Amino acid sequence: MNIKHLSFATLILTSGLPAFGGIEELCFKNAGLKDEDTVTLNIDETRVTGTYKIMRDYSSDTVETFDFTGTRTGKTLKVKFKGNKLPSPGMKSLDWTLSEDGEKEILRIKFNGKNYDTNKFEDSLVDFESCEPSYAELAKKAQRLSPDPSGADRKETVKFATKDERKAFRVNIPKGKSFGITAPMLNIRFYYPDKKEHEEPGIDSFSSDNLKQGGECLLVLKRYSTPDQESGEAAEYSIEYSLESGAE
Repeated sequence: MNIKHLSFATLILTSGLPAFGGIEELCFKNAGLKDEDTVTLNIDETRVTGTYKIMRDYSSDTVETFDFTGTRTGKTLKVKFKGNKLPSPGMKSLDWTLSEDGEKEILRIKFNGKNYDTNKFEDSLVDFESCEPSYAELAKKAQRLSPDPSGADRKETVKFATKDERKAFRVNIPKGKSFGITAPMLNIRFYYPDKKEHEEPGIDSFSSDNLKQGGECLLVLKRYSTPDQESGEAAEYSIEYSLESGAE
């Protein structure tokens, strides 16, 4: 199974998905002194939709929701809120940036607020941390996935109890080999032996770079939603995986 060389038509037939494919779902939080702000993003190629929620005084009874749409170019998001109503008058830019802080992805938004060191108001970038569990949390619960050393395909059934559940797997990949997987209806995140995440997560299928040094890798699967499919209930998904000679 060489994921890299599968045609578009083959992917559609093997996955059973409609041609629009899946949506990448991201979540970020910022815990302030009084409120907790949560940004959820749904990214379909370059199109972005999402919500900005403010939990006042950390009470679930006082949550305000603001819907937005926008576009994504690389790591930059350009958003526009419904009715041009901003969640906060202190929000000074609708150009947001996806970045990294160590092993976790962050979202940076510019706000104007009080600097308690200078006692003055000034513009600064505020980091929203990923709602995703950390590498350490995922690795601790990871199960073992054992590809066939010959490169033959193997199949597994993965069970999810809730929409937001992640399934993590440890995969030992020999030197000079890569790992390929088809996982219809699932988002795929892959971490190399140095714990560095592959640049782009996969949707439905993924093929890693070949390993110059063999070792333990971490595979993380998560369900995604499509316009005609609800994923809030328990469900099972079939995945197929194998070792490959290495992606070019």
